[in-house]
Amino acid sequence: MFIVNCINITDEGQDWDALYAQASEGRRRRADKFMFPEDRKRCLCAELLMRYSLFTGRGIRFTGEPLLGKYGKPYIQGAEDFFFSASHSGKWVVTAYGSSQVGADVEVIKSGSSSIAEGCFTQSEQDYVFADDEGADERFIRLWTLKESYIKYLGTGLSTPLDSFTVYADRAPICTDADDSLTFTNIRFDHEHYLSVCGAGGVSALNTVTVNGCLEALR
Repeated sequence: MFIVNCINITDEGQDWDALYAQASEGRRRRADKFMFPEDRKRCLCAELLMRYSLFTGRGIRFTGEPLLGKYGKPYIQGAEDFFFSASHSGKWVVTAYGSSQVGADVEVIKSGSSSIAEGCFTQSEQDYVFADDEGADERFIRLWTLKESYIKYLGTGLSTPLDSFTVYADRAPICTDADDSLTFTNIRFDHEHYLSVCGAGGVSALNTVTVNGCLEALR
């Protein structure tokens, strides 16, 4: 089972200066490259949630930066039983973690997003997205997060084409023809976002935390 921790970057009263000060040097450099404050917040919160999840889940205080696998999937050296996946979009930053490989993806629902379905989805998935005109963008984003969560579970990045496997979002339970042993959890976060988690088990807890709360826990 997996735990998902989430931060809403639009929460008021958060100490963003303190968050920047405690971030790793590499993370600060990455954040400094962004033009817009929202992008900097998402960048900094991704590292904060990883550290918070590692501490609350395994009791490990970590101040360094994750290492990257062959295709860029991050991992923590010395924490072999801690697997995590981070994602951010719109106002949400999320980290899913557990004791086995996991993939997570959150996306904001955008008008017109379904227009690219033909270029990246299988025919069965396109049939699902375009079952009717109303709601096509929502079904596209829902399916996109499911497929992204599977690719992030694999940790293979762009080396696994999106149209090389099918996710059956209209089945219960949701499944893929690539591996029938996996569990997909799909959540409509709010009116604007979908979240999907993929792994060998479902989601046991979905926690909304704050920047200030995470910083306090890590002191």
